[in-house]
Amino acid sequence: VAVVRSVVKCVFLAEGIGAVLYAFCFVPEFGIKKGLVHAIFLAVSAFCNAGIDLFGETSLSVYVSNPLVNITTIGLIIVSGLGFIVWWDLWDKFRKVLRKELSPSRVFRVLRLQSKLVLTMTGILVFSGAFLVFIFESGNPSTLKGAPLGTKLMASFFQSVTTRTAGFYTMDQSLLSTPTVIISLLWMFIGGSPMGTAGGVKTTTIAVLILSIAAYLQGKKDVEVYGRKIRSSYIRSAQVVVGMAVSVLLISVLGIFAVMPEAPFVDVLYELTSAVGTVGLTLGITPKLHILSQIILIILMYLGRVGGLTLIYAV
Repeated sequence: VAVVRSVVKCVFLAEGIGAVLYAFCFVPEFGIKKGLVHAIFLAVSAFCNAGIDLFGETSLSVYVSNPLVNITTIGLIIVSGLGFIVWWDLWDKFRKVLRKELSPSRVFRVLRLQSKLVLTMTGILVFSGAFLVFIFESGNPSTLKGAPLGTKLMASFFQSVTTRTAGFYTMDQSLLSTPTVIISLLWMFIGGSPMGTAGGVKTTTIAVLILSIAAYLQGKKDVEVYGRKIRSSYIRSAQVVVGMAVSVLLISVLGIFAVMPEAPFVDVLYELTSAVGTVGLTLGITPKLHILSQIILIILMYLGRVGGLTLIYAV
C-alpha cells in the first residue's frame, strides 16, 4: 500500500507539473478549455510513454522549434523512464543533502547499484543518440538541413529520447536517413528502465550484457561495476530477456512477410521493433497492414508490455 501511494503521488506530481508547463503554450493557442485539454492529455501521455496526442498525423512536428514543448516532453519521458526505484533513491539522497547529512559531491557514490546503472545508461543513450541523430540529419534536406542550430539540437535530442518508448515525433519518421533509422531501431529495442512506464528490454539488461562481455574479454572471472559484483543469475536473466525479444522479433518479421511478401523490409522491422518496445513510432506502413499483420502487431505490443521474464515465470 505504501508503494502504491508513493507511485500515485509521483505520477500526479510529474503530470501536474507537465500539464502546467504545456498550458503556457497551448492555452494562448487554443483557448482555455481546449488548451487545458491538450496540456493535460499530452502530460499524461508523455509521462506514461503512451505516445498518443490530439494533434493528428503531424504529432508534435509543428512544435519542432518550440523550446517549452520540446523540453517539457523530453523531461517527462526521461523522468518516467528512470523508474520509481531510482526516483525514491534520488529523493532519499536529496533529503540527506538538505539536512546536511550528505555532501552533494558524494550523492552518486552512495546511490544503489541499480540507480547508478540506470542513470549512467540513460545519460549515454540520450546524449550519444542525440549526437548521432544531429550528425546524420543535419545534412538531410527532408528533415533538418537549413534549420537553425537550436532547432537541430532540440529535434536531435527529441528523437533520441522519444525512441525509448514514447512514440511522439517532431521529425517525420519516413523522411529520416538510413543511419538514423538504424539508431532508432536500437534505441527502441533497449527502451527504458525497470519499474518505470517505459518498455523495451531495459537499460539495466543491456548494461549487464555489456559488462559481462567486457569482463570476458578482459579474462575476469566475475562481472563487476562500481565496486560491486553482479550475480550470475542476473546475467542469465539478461541473456534470456534479450534472447526472447530477438527471437519473438524475428518470428514476427517472418510472419509479416508470409502475409505481405512485397512489404519493405526496413518498414516492417521498424514497425515490429516499435511494437515489441511499446514505442508507437512508424515509417508509415501501419494503415497498409493486412488484418493478420495487425494481429501480429497487437500480440507483440502485449508481449512487450508484459515483459519477457514475466512470461517465462507465468509459463
